[in-house]
Amino acid sequence: MTALLISLATLGLGAPPENPVFRQLVDTGAPAGGDRFVKIAPPTMPDGLDADAQHELIRRIAGPTRRIDTLMRNSIVAPFVLKIGRADSEDGSAPVRTVDVWFVAYGNLDQFVSEDFLDRMVKEAESDQKSKLPLTKGLLDDKQMQQRNLAVADTDDRRQHYCYSTFALFDRVLISATRQIVVTRQEDSVLLASIVDPRFTQDADYPNRWQSIAWDEYGKHTLGPSHDYVSAGFYAKVTRLEEPADALLIEHHHVFAEPEGWFHGKNLLRSKLPLVVQDAVRKLRRKLREKKAPTASP
Repeated sequence: MTALLISLATLGLGAPPENPVFRQLVDTGAPAGGDRFVKIAPPTMPDGLDADAQHELIRRIAGPTRRIDTLMRNSIVAPFVLKIGRADSEDGSAPVRTVDVWFVAYGNLDQFVSEDFLDRMVKEAESDQKSKLPLTKGLLDDKQMQQRNLAVADTDDRRQHYCYSTFALFDRVLISATRQIVVTRQEDSVLLASIVDPRFTQDADYPNRWQSIAWDEYGKHTLGPSHDYVSAGFYAKVTRLEEPADALLIEHHHVFAEPEGWFHGKNLLRSKLPLVVQDAVRKLRRKLREKKAPTASP
């Protein structure tokens, strides 16, 4: 979800734009080690549906344990739907985790492609980091791309970027990755797709790798050996709903390999990820609300 915070110029409208990263994730899949790939399912909410069809899909997302009116409540603390899965392999290689999130937020769809809105979110996300770990985030500029023989193919309704980041996963693993990101805009939706670019695996400045983190009793950390890492990809789709006004369905679908050295067989995702997702959802809802009159419930 944090990749929604990439700084972009405002995108125009037009015929459905091609998003090659999205097509790879849906048609071929994200790398999962060796010759294996794991596909991500197409978006739950297609474009072009009327209000009744949209609400019927949201009822299915809500499932038997949630009411649709609760899921669609205009509130920062409204619930979200989170599903965590696992795709095992026959050869015993690292399992692939799947994470799917759906929630409703209220705002203007254009905010998701507004340079000012997203640039401020990136800067605030970086300034919030108070970790002792070497965390970084940014976009490769033109010179950095030229040095690596990279080029982007932007159009009025498509933007392409290369984003690098180093982040700590549950303070257990330090992951560095450079991703190819393509954002496309249609009349009633925005689609962002991201995948770790294998061309950066041995890059001198922005390598794709992971390292274990060990902490001593004084809060000092040491990093373990560096391991290559290219097995991750996701897409996020924001769809404008016909009803109620300003309602947006946001869905996020992620796959990634989880090497044994990360958590040594412990499934930390189920215990820790819900709170991480909750925090991200609420922050995004607050940002969408900032430019609206304070009429919604807290």
